[in-house]
Amino acid sequence: MPSLLLSLLLATTAAADGGAGQPADAGVAKPGDAGVALAADAGTEPLLYVLGSSLNLRKEPSAQAEVVEKLPIGTACRQKGPAQGEWFQVCCGGKPGYVSASLMGPQKPSVEPYLAEVKDTRLPLEQRLESALRASTLEPRDIALRKFLGELFYKRQLELAAADKKPAKERTFTIRCHLMSEVSCIKLDIAKLIQGIGADGAGRDHLFVVALGNREHVKVFRGTYTTSPYPEFPETVLVTYTVLAEESFTPTDVLQKALFTICGTYAPCSEDPGSIPLGQFVLDETSQALLNSIPHEWAWLEPALKPRGFGEGPPFDMLWDCPEKKPLLLTFKGDAHGRWRVSFPKEGWGWLSAVEKAEEGLRLTLVEQLPSPKSTKQLLFKPPTGGKDIATLGDELFTSNLRRYARKHYYPCP
Repeated sequence: MPSLLLSLLLATTAAADGGAGQPADAGVAKPGDAGVALAADAGTEPLLYVLGSSLNLRKEPSAQAEVVEKLPIGTACRQKGPAQGEWFQVCCGGKPGYVSASLMGPQKPSVEPYLAEVKDTRLPLEQRLESALRASTLEPRDIALRKFLGELFYKRQLELAAADKKPAKERTFTIRCHLMSEVSCIKLDIAKLIQGIGADGAGRDHLFVVALGNREHVKVFRGTYTTSPYPEFPETVLVTYTVLAEESFTPTDVLQKALFTICGTYAPCSEDPGSIPLGQFVLDETSQALLNSIPHEWAWLEPALKPRGFGEGPPFDMLWDCPEKKPLLLTFKGDAHGRWRVSFPKEGWGWLSAVEKAEEGLRLTLVEQLPSPKSTKQLLFKPPTGGKDIATLGDELFTSNLRRYARKHYYPCP
């Protein structure tokens, strides 16, 4: 369900072109305003200023036309001729195009009125957030104001999280959290294995918000979480989080800096091997449904070395990792983005780039990350049939029944 995030803040097409849902602006120039009309009639080119936090300069007078440039608040433009419906033809910094007339005005905006709104706690968070964005854009060197913009953004997102409804298809994940806050652990889980991004988050009352991205693309995740003890380690808890809403937008430079520091800009990159760009290898809903139709953990089997008689158990052994005290596992693991990793018992793993239903099972396109060098493989996963519990992946045998088979130590026990 779409959120109520202020459309101007997210720089959506509708808001940046003066679409429905935007707040009224004092001093906004509208088609037919006397001062603008008289100046145009006199043969001059009136000077207009951008009043919205971000405004699209388009190639044609249409909300579907190509965006030439995004104009921040305070940008000066020359009007070229009379208004064309809801549009002004302008030239901004030497670039011609069309802008929404409702977000242009004859007076350069001042930061003081927006600062007053930012500090007014009686106003809705949505309005204060938009005013903070405009004020920060007008005063980009004000570090304290930029920090407050970030705080208001996360407060507004938590307000939205409290109103988010449960989606038809839940995405729930369980992680171990050690010596950190629950929201920090959720942030790290959502942001892991992504190249060149920044990330931050906030939480309250078992609600969380995580924002991550770069200068071109920001994604926001909102949801709920619960915790439970992890008996083996007293300082560790299990955090189960559910994503209720997800949004993407192109940030202004000021907003991006207020939300997080991008890896490699002012902070070093410490990316794990196999990290990929934001948005890569995200599977569609059909592919994810196919993967969710099978168990996600499979123990590796080998034929038993000695023949077994009747009643002595199945003729296969489950390979056991003695130091880790668990079977050697083939795992299918999805994340909050819709990416899926396949990890193999022999320490290799890769990203799934495609999943298709085949006559005998699932046809997987795997982009290997380890071992190096990276390569792409086509694999056929055949789930158990006829009441059996043994599946195949290539020439290897696996079972999702982790209790039935005798153990065979793959690594020697100490």
